[in-house]
Amino acid sequence: MKRVIGFLLVSCLVLMAHSTKAQVVNIPGAAKEHFLKTYPGATDVDWSNNVTNYTVKFKKGDKTCRGHYRVDGTWDFTETMMAPNQIPADIKASLAKSRFADWSIESAAKINNDNKEELYRVEVKKGMEKKNVFYDMAGKEVKTNMKI
Repeated sequence: MKRVIGFLLVSCLVLMAHSTKAQVVNIPGAAKEHFLKTYPGATDVDWSNNVTNYTVKFKKGDKTCRGHYRVDGTWDFTETMMAPNQIPADIKASLAKSRFADWSIESAAKINNDNKEELYRVEVKKGMEKKNVFYDMAGKEVKTNMKI
């Protein structure tokens, strides 16, 4: 009897996990329209929301990207992920001369935002502390914020 109950509990948990993954996210029309127009060849598209915004993970060719949309469906920014060895030389040189020179690089991305800026985001880590450091195209640090 205990085995049957255990099996049923495990089965329920598996089904709940699967159904949570398969939940349909109600995406604003403006976000869908912008995404389809801007990234017509996107593959592996997966939308999610976290109350304050909508995120769409997708592939653009061989690159992994994340688009971020506000609650009203307007586009905020898109990240194109890159390996640390793909970070442009100017940004690497700036990072090497900065207060983060001895921090390890966790991830990096090129960012395009609704202000028509192109930035690079480098996530760095030292011990338990993580920060996102943003650079302009010339390698100048433009802002830093704590990674949560």
